[in-house]
This record gives sequence, structure tokens and C-alpha cells, in this order.
Amino acid sequence: MLLGLLAGALAATFSGWLVLEVIKRSRSSCAVLGVFAIPEVAVRFGAPAAAFGGTLGVLLSGLRARRSLRRPDMFLSLVAVVLLGGWGAALVVPRLIVRSEVRRVARLSEPELGELLESRWRGRNVYVLAAIASNARASPQTLARIAQRPDPELNVKPGTSLLDVLVSDSRDFDDSVMLLLARNPGTPAESLERLATSPDHSVLAAVARNPKLSPGTLARLSESSVTAVRCGVASNPSTGGEVLDRLSRDPERMIRLDVARNRSTPHEVRQRLQSDSDEYVRDAAIRAIRAEATDTPLLVR
Repeated sequence: MLLGLLAGALAATFSGWLVLEVIKRSRSSCAVLGVFAIPEVAVRFGAPAAAFGGTLGVLLSGLRARRSLRRPDMFLSLVAVVLLGGWGAALVVPRLIVRSEVRRVARLSEPELGELLESRWRGRNVYVLAAIASNARASPQTLARIAQRPDPELNVKPGTSLLDVLVSDSRDFDDSVMLLLARNPGTPAESLERLATSPDHSVLAAVARNPKLSPGTLARLSESSVTAVRCGVASNPSTGGEVLDRLSRDPERMIRLDVARNRSTPHEVRQRLQSDSDEYVRDAAIRAIRAEATDTPLLVR
């Protein structure tokens, strides 16, 4: 009984730590509400652990008393220990194995990163691919090979379970592999054009900020109904003057603000934004025109 209570308490504490880790790594402003899930998660992990500890205690005490495993209570305890222990090991051990591999990948450079894609297991593991996609030392060729893959799991974040926080200490696994590719400065222009057709709005928003994107693709993304995507286009120095002129009339203040700060924005557009209805947009346009007149870099505050 004591062993069961101890195992249950340890599992409940462990589950509370998992929830707190998820909250700490999350980029969501509402993540703190996750603390209310701690009791439920503690029960979900603590109950099986308590049962495992209790049956293990029965089994060990029976073995010390030299009871036969053929006895019903001993046999049922053995089955319970094997099943519950196997279930727990299946949840934790594979993630710890992947964790060591993810840490190793983070330290690698080319050509080792490209060679990982040839591996039957590593080259298909979404966590390993995420580690490669976020590695600044990955070559454009390696990143392009990942971008060409049609696997649907590369379009969703790999961390779908509380236990996935065991895989890595990085926040990168809150993002899909394709989103990590869109953010990597080494991703080639051809791959970015491919990513610009993604159904994921977060990927589109990240791609829209990349100066490697073609003016035609930027013009298409500027018509998106998603504010974050239009903001990306408005802040991109590769965006054409006509598109910036149109975005300068966008009803969203943040988009007009990005247009005012964009170094590629035509002078006449900035002049008009000096009379914008929003004071922050007006101020940004005025400061941009002053910086333009004195040929000094525009500092965004």
C-alpha cells in the first residue's frame, strides 16, 4: 500500500511538472490557464502509477514470502505490473531516446545534417526533422529536400502530448516543421515559393516576411484575409510600391504601421500616412521621412 501511495504521489508531481513546462514554453498569452488542468492530469497519471506501485508491492511481498506465482493474487499482480509498467515505459522511453537524438542534431552541421535525411528512422522522425529545419547550419539543399516532402505531419506541430516536453527543452516544437523552414534564413527561394501555397496561416505569415519571396507572390499574399499574412507583406522590403500603396489604406492599423516603417515604401505613400487617423502610424511615417531626408537608418520602436 505504501509503495502504491508513493508511486502515485511521484506520478502526480511529475504530471504537474509537465503541465508547468508546457505553460512555460508556450507562446500563447492564455497558456497560464493551463494550471487549472493540473488536478485532472495528476489523476490521469497518478492513478495508474498508484495501481502499479500497489501491485508491485503485493508482488514483491509475496515473493519475499515465497508465494507461488500460480496463486491468483500473485498472478494478477504480475500481469498488472507487466501491463502498467509496459504502458508507462512505452510512453516515456521512446521520447527519451528521441530527446538524445534531437540534442545531437542541434550540434551537427553539414554534410551530417543532409545525411540524416537518408536514415530510415531519423529521416522520417518529425522531431528530428524539426531539429534540422531549425538548425542555422543546415544547407539550403537540405532544407529544400524537407520542404519538398508531402508528409501531412510536417504541417502540424509535433508536440501533441504533455509527455512531448520530454523530447526537447526548446520552444521550437510548438511549431510545425514547415513553419520552422519558413523562419530559417537559409531556406532557398524556391522552397519559400512552395511554402507560400501552404494552407497554414502561420506558415504564410512567416513566409510573407522573407525578403527572398518574389514580388508576384507577395502581391498574391497581400490579398489574404488573414491580418498576420498582410502584416508580413507590409513589412517585407521586397514588396512592390503598388502593393504597399494599397496596404497603406488597409483598415488594420498594424498593417499601415508596417507600411510606414518599410524602407521600400514610396515617399508619396509615407507623406499621405502623415495624415493617418492613427497617431502611431502618423508618428512612424514622420520619423521615416526624417530618416529618409538625413539618410539615416530607421529605428523601429
